[in-house]
Amino acid sequence: MQLENGMVLGRGYYGVREHNTAKVVARCEGCYRPIFKGEEAFDFEDVTMHDDIECIASYMRRNGSRYIAE
Repeated sequence: MQLENGMVLGRGYYGVREHNTAKVVARCEGCYRPIFKGEEAFDFEDVTMHDDIECIASYMRRNGSRYIAE
């Protein structure tokens, strides 16, 4: 049996294989893709996102305020 490296495995919406039968429970505010029942996700105030750094970074870049600290 070969073990997979957990650091290179997909997470979030990559983890659910049966998308055609899984129930959509939310929409990710980072990538705008559906979040299916059984996927890893988290809520931040009134925002739901996949538990994926790409989704989090995308949301923060769109909605955050970027500045140079002094």
